[in-house]
This record gives sequence, structure tokens and C-alpha cells, in this order.
Amino acid sequence: MRDTIIVMREVTKTFVNGEDYLKALDRVSFEVCRGEFVAVMGASGSGKTTLLNILGGLETPSEGYVEVDGVRLAELSEEERTVFRRKEIGFVFQKFNLLPSVTVLENLLLPMKLLKLEVVREDVERLAEQLGILEKLYQLPDTLSGGQQQRAAIARALLYRPPVILADEPTGSLDRRTGTAVLEQMRDMCRKNNQTLVVVTHEERIGRMADRLICLEDGEVVSNEGRRESI
Repeated sequence: MRDTIIVMREVTKTFVNGEDYLKALDRVSFEVCRGEFVAVMGASGSGKTTLLNILGGLETPSEGYVEVDGVRLAELSEEERTVFRRKEIGFVFQKFNLLPSVTVLENLLLPMKLLKLEVVREDVERLAEQLGILEKLYQLPDTLSGGQQQRAAIARALLYRPPVILADEPTGSLDRRTGTAVLEQMRDMCRKNNQTLVVVTHEERIGRMADRLICLEDGEVVSNEGRRESI
């Protein structure tokens, strides 16, 4: 039995717009084990991205709490949460979030520079080659295709080996075959390094690749199923 690294307990998130209230998440509870690959599925508007943002400390819940590696995120100051995210959580955003004015290589190395980690050139080149962007390292992001930018964003999150990787539709800009291959690489790298991978997706094939599948509907967990041998 692996130890638990993520705890989400009775989390509700309500957005207020004037007199209107939107409950994006409604009493969501689950746990994730260290090294586990969890896929969160649901239709558009089901609360998937809100859930991911709360897991990563980018948003705070209206009720309930989230713990990552024993740290309750809402109890941290904004500055402390920023430092914690930088060390503990790698993000793969749907819109890539690559800095446009620096090269792909500089984008990949940014988290490591912020954390003052040693950069091993062979590790960088090996990961870039595995993700098919080795020849793009010295180009600016806007010279790459959407799929290449997505792979660069994935490489940036994987390179410094944070304990948790949170990915929002990480294959959304890739064709089916390439997307499956890239996600398999993400899964295998995370397993090798005992990293936890949580992927938000609407694609059933990604759900089938995961150790566990959590399904959201109108902000509620309607299914939380996994392969017992994986957990």
C-alpha cells in the first residue's frame, strides 16, 4: 500500500457574480497515493479545471480543504503557496503558459533556476528527444506548432521531477496517435520517479490508461474507480 500524497476533503467551490451563485464543486472528497496516475473526467462545465486549480493551490475552496504531502494549502500565505507550488507541483496548462520572449530551452529550465537546482545537459536533451522537441530547444515558442508547444510545456513540468504533476488536457493540441504516445511517456516517467500524476481530460482513452478514474458531473464525484493492483 502506497502512502497518500493528496487529500481533498468535502471541497465546495462557489463563484459569486452579482446575485448569481455558481457551485463549481460540491462536497468533493478523494485521496491520491504517491506515484499514482489518476484521470479526472467530465463534460465541459463539470468542474474539472476548478478541481485542478484547487489541488494546485491556484484557487482556494469555499468549504473543505486540500492537503498535498501533508501540507494544508489554505493555511499558507499567498507567498508560501507560491513557494510550495514551485517546489512540489509541476503544472501542464491547457494554454501552455510558455514565456514568448525566451527560447524553449530557457522555458524548460526556468523552474530549475528558480529552485537553484543543478542542470544536467544530458537529462534535458534526453527528455527533449523523447518528446520530439530536441531540435526546437533554441527556437522561440511562437515558432513551434501547438503540439510542439504542448510537448515543451510537458517537458518543463517533468524535468525537475516535482512530487506531483497536474495536467489540464495535456494532449488537447496533439493528434490521437501522438497524444497517446506522449501520455504514455508521461505515465512511464512519473512511475520511474515515483511522481503522482493527475490529469484532467474529457477523453475516455486517457481514462483507460490511468490507475484510477474519477468522474465529475455538475461538480460532484459520481464515480471513483481504480484497478486494485495499482493502488
